Amino acid sequence: MSLEHVKSMVIVFAMPGCGACEDYKPRFERGVNHFIKHGAPMYWYRSGAVPHGVIPVLMLNAASTDPQIVELAEQYAISAVPATLLLTHNAKPIKIEGAMADPDVHELLSSAMLANR
Repeated sequence: MSLEHVKSMVIVFAMPGCGACEDYKPRFERGVNHFIKHGAPMYWYRSGAVPHGVIPVLMLNAASTDPQIVELAEQYAISAVPATLLLTHNAKPIKIEGAMADPDVHELLSSAMLANR
């Protein structure tokens, strides 16, 4: 995935069988889908090229042995799940470990939108 033109992206690390993750993931997904429904350029990234102007949103399995996922988790020192990262082109990464409340999810996604301008 080329990220040269990406101004912000959001990554969630979660694991199957993690109770907090199972609670958080659908709430986080609803938050993202709410933004998409209202015209936000958020994009559920699965694979391939990232369209220009969008905010890729990734849900990653923290238990994966995929070298790229392991490297990303190590790079951002993910030590607890769920963990949510906001990466932007103009600020330090924001890492929140643990499930966020819905208003905090909204605030994080709003920050991703601001960074995407």
